[in-house]
Amino acid sequence: VYGIPMVYFLSRGYFSGHPILKAGLAGLFMLGGAQGALGWYMVKSGLDPKLLDEKKKASVSAYRLAAHLSLAFLLYASMIRIGMGLRLPASSAFPGKFSVQSMSRISTGVMFTTAISGAFVAGLDAGMLYSDGFPLMGGRITPPMEELTTLDPWYRNLFENPVAAQTWHRVMAGTTTCCIILTNVVARRPGASVPWVVKKALWVVNGALVLQVSLGVATIVTCLLYTSDAADEEDSVDLGGRRILKIKKKG
Repeated sequence: VYGIPMVYFLSRGYFSGHPILKAGLAGLFMLGGAQGALGWYMVKSGLDPKLLDEKKKASVSAYRLAAHLSLAFLLYASMIRIGMGLRLPASSAFPGKFSVQSMSRISTGVMFTTAISGAFVAGLDAGMLYSDGFPLMGGRITPPMEELTTLDPWYRNLFENPVAAQTWHRVMAGTTTCCIILTNVVARRPGASVPWVVKKALWVVNGALVLQVSLGVATIVTCLLYTSDAADEEDSVDLGGRRILKIKKKG
């Protein structure tokens, strides 16, 4: 679907004089192949003969799930960056551009980390825990420390302890929200002359953020693992794409 048309257009000289574009298209092809291989590697981790023999629920490795999602984000972001680079010219300088662009990039990085932490929540079935409400967890701001630090060394808890994984994901989600709010503040502060197209993109990001947070909270309080989790990850991809597009519009 991708490789044959790419080879055809390359052989016909459609990309002559554009070595960077050629390299980008070839990179997308390799990322697509890697995504497929990593997807099988992830699925293979859930095909444990013991689980099948005992008719237990098959679960893939949380690490492989997170790696697969990370590569999917990289592929998606690269496609948007290349496509928008062809369609949208870099915007001219405007007062406050550096601050707005810096906050947008920070927000994108934090959002990506939040999404990956969500993969560990899904892989560990951590969403089944503390589903009695939001934002509290069992009537507390955070779970008891003894539940957060059951593994050694301590950092393993973030990736293998369901309680810590969900707590980390909640903290990262709150951090993402704060970063995007701060981006709005920076873009609207006195002295900043942000172009209309950037303001419009920011409003779209704000809408995607509200939807993302709503889906995340719904996933926790309703335990709809198969529908809400999928929608949550889908919207996180959409939010990430809009952040990349917004950065591109600012140059």
